[in-house]
This record gives sequence, structure tokens and C-alpha cells, in this order.
Amino acid sequence: MYRSKLQICIEILCALASNGAMNLMWLRTTVELEKTHLIQHLKLLTNHNLVEKQNLGSNNGVYVVTKRGLTVLKVVSPIIKEAHKIQLRDFKAISGVLTVAGY
Repeated sequence: MYRSKLQICIEILCALASNGAMNLMWLRTTVELEKTHLIQHLKLLTNHNLVEKQNLGSNNGVYVVTKRGLTVLKVVSPIIKEAHKIQLRDFKAISGVLTVAGY
């Protein structure tokens, strides 16, 4: 199934918001994306300060969603809920993530 760049970025943000810090392998499995494509999307999210990479030493690192990333999820959540109503894609998890995050 085709997923737009926006859908993939939102899925990455949701995964990080709901699971906390994730390494590349775990994130790749969660969002079901090839490593090269995942890295491209993570660079995009990092460049926009929505995701941050935290190094744990010797090429080990984890990705975390930033406060700005959580704010973006909060803003797009109502739009995604409407999209869900017309059966474009199920992003129901975002609502739960935002609730847990205090939004």
C-alpha cells in the first residue's frame, strides 16, 4: 500500500511519541519501512526539529520526538480524525498518544 511522505512522517512521530526513544532497527520494524527510506524521513524530521537523535556512543543512537514534534501531532490530529471518518487511513492511535503526552 502506498503511503505519502506525510503519512510516513506522522507514523514515525506517533511511534516515537507512544514508545519513547527508539533505535533505528526497532523504528524500522514499527513503521515497516526500508532502512534507506526511514533514514531519509528521519533526516527530514530532524531538519525540522520534530525528531532528535541522541547518541549513546559508538554508533549507537536512539531517536526521540521533540516538544515541537508533539505540537505538530496535536495540530494534525483533528485533520487525521476527519480523514479517518472518510476512511482514508486509520490514525486512531494519535489520539491516544496525545492524551498520554498531556495534550
